[in-house]
Amino acid sequence: MEFAAKKLLMERLDKSLLDHAAALSSDSSGPTILGVYKLQGLAELHCYLKTAHEFNAAEVDGLLRFADPLEVAKACWEDNPHEYSFPICELLGTVRARERFPLAEPTPPPEKVSVRERLNAAIQEAHRQASGHSRDRGGEGR
Repeated sequence: MEFAAKKLLMERLDKSLLDHAAALSSDSSGPTILGVYKLQGLAELHCYLKTAHEFNAAEVDGLLRFADPLEVAKACWEDNPHEYSFPICELLGTVRARERFPLAEPTPPPEKVSVRERLNAAIQEAHRQASGHSRDRGGEGR
């Protein structure tokens, strides 16, 4: 599984939980008991997904397709008939996730940069930083 994709999913799960928490406290009438319980359930699922669930590449890709992957995972969790597994890809179909939840905005793929290009960019940045430090000392060259 691609590390970058899983890292992105973990970041999106964090953002989703924080967005749900912010929405709970931003209501003008204040949080409700039901809202707090819903947030608790999302927090528990978030913890499970980040610490215990062993994602496969298809599950990562499947959840990344949605604007709120935590909310989609919650629907899958609630409909999961399996006692000892959480087959997210199977459950995405069961809960009709594509029909019920908004999809994520497409993001352009990251630009592929060769290792040599990254090395050259890092060297150039180091030179820029080094020349900036010498200016900070009054422009003295050493």
